[in-house]
Amino acid sequence: MQALAPEQELAPGQVREPVLEQGSGQVRAQAPAQEPVVRVPDSR
Repeated sequence: MQALAPEQELAPGQVREPVLEQGSGQVRAQAPAQEPVVRVPDSR
């Protein structure tokens, strides 16, 4: 994670919100429709 920038880990659309990096639980509140998308970076 240190070698790669947070922008690369998250999708281009999600990079706008740094909250995704801290916890997916907060992301759900902002974009519940993108729940499945949040799980993608989590799996990695």
